[in-house]
Formats: sequence, C-alpha cells, structure tokens
Amino acid sequence: NLIPLALVSLYSPPDHSLLRKSSDVFYSCKYQGDSALRIIPVMAIKSVVAMIPHKINEEEWYFMFEQPGMDVARMGGYLVANEDDEDTVVAN
Repeated sequence: NLIPLALVSLYSPPDHSLLRKSSDVFYSCKYQGDSALRIIPVMAIKSVVAMIPHKINEEEWYFMFEQPGMDVARMGGYLVANEDDEDTVVAN
C-alpha cells in the first residue's frame, strides 16, 4: 500500500508587529533552511501556500500567499497512469 508523500519547508513564526499592524493579514516569516525540511503524508496537507521573498531593512523575509482551492482538489481524488496510456481517477 503506497502512501503519497510531500516535502515541505517550515518557516519561522510571523513577525508579530507586522501581523498586528496589518490586521492579521500580512504573514512575514524567516526561511529556516534545510534543517526545517520535513516529509509528510500528502493527506496531511490542509492548504497550499507560496512564500514570496521581500526585504525588511535589507534583511530577507518571506510573506505567505495562500493558494485557494486545495479543499476542492482533495475531494476529486488523484490520477493514476496505467499501462494502456489511459488515466484512472482514484477516489480518496
């Protein structure tokens, strides 16, 4: 029984001052490098985000941008290629 896995990167907690000033909208975090990489089951993913680089006082930070639609993607299952060159939808 195969379990699909994903490699994710953990970031620091957000800068609380920026978060408060932005009414909890602007999540600005620090990248933590290879030591913060984790392998998790794909089904544990609740949302997908992009971490966009930006600078604060010449220091590299990343702000979080959430991609909508992950909840919809999880409802549909996933595609599996078979030997007949036809894709099969597998339900979750």
